[in-house]
Amino acid sequence: MSAFSEIIGNENIVNSLKSTVHFPHHAYVFDGGGSGFLAKAFAKALLCKSRNDDDDSCGKCTSCKMFESGNNPDFIFVKPAETKSIGADDIRQQVIIGAATRPYMYKHKVFIIDEAKYGFTVGAQTVFLKTLEEPPDYCVFIIVAKNSKSLMATIVSRAVVYRLKSVNFKEISDFLIKKGLPEHSAILCAVYSGGSVGHALRIANDENFLLMRESIIQMLRNLASQSAAEILLSAKELEKYKENINDVLDIAALWFRDVAVFYSTGNEELIIQTDLTDEIKRAAEQYSGNREINAIIRARRLIDANVNFLLTVETMLLNVWDAQCDTRQFERNFV
Repeated sequence: MSAFSEIIGNENIVNSLKSTVHFPHHAYVFDGGGSGFLAKAFAKALLCKSRNDDDDSCGKCTSCKMFESGNNPDFIFVKPAETKSIGADDIRQQVIIGAATRPYMYKHKVFIIDEAKYGFTVGAQTVFLKTLEEPPDYCVFIIVAKNSKSLMATIVSRAVVYRLKSVNFKEISDFLIKKGLPEHSAILCAVYSGGSVGHALRIANDENFLLMRESIIQMLRNLASQSAAEILLSAKELEKYKENINDVLDIAALWFRDVAVFYSTGNEELIIQTDLTDEIKRAAEQYSGNREINAIIRARRLIDANVNFLLTVETMLLNVWDAQCDTRQFERNFV
């Protein structure tokens, strides 16, 4: 459920937004992890007909119920219709046409443009800027950004910018436990959340995440014993996770992080994924994990830059495999 009361951390930003629900600015940029969840909570509060004394959405009025069901006519969540990123045509069809008509039922018409999730092309931003320069008084535009630097300066200058801080790991796990999640599952979701409560909740409600995690870690465990040809086949297998590639990279990065930490310190108390302690210790006997992490970082940058997906994951896995082979060869020579 989207509500300010469901948000932990970033209290100053939440309080600032509550103070503006009666007279909102025409445009906002939310920058950082958890921005998507906060944007929906703000949008819901703006449209709520019976806000509580704390200026949060009531969750009971017609507007709130329609918002949660995805049927509020005055809330538009902009999505790419035909391409991976939000493009110029998406802005024309969903934003410009939508903004041209007054709200159907409520005081405001609220648009969320999720750059962090879908991307937001320069062409689309240019088209959007024309509406932003002379916005209808009933429109509120919220841009969710992975990094506000990815947006045109002329857009950012016309918006109120909030930069969210990552939420403490323990705060997230405690929050999930209070939500009824078993402690082990709560810790696991918090580990992969990247400091974002919204991301943690998404993982908690995704029954396929644990299966994907098991599959990815199994692939990483087997990598060192594979041939180059088998590595390329493994890369091909990753195509089924293309839409969740950031989760895949997070899983891989955390695996190698734990291996690297144990390889360097020998201290198992520093391992984050405690359910995999024995496997991580065995992996640390074979390779260090450091170059493998660098390979994942490079792959993430290339994917963010829309470089060919299959080529990127092939190169990543081959670099990981090469690093593991070099480690074993070095240790044999050293001994």
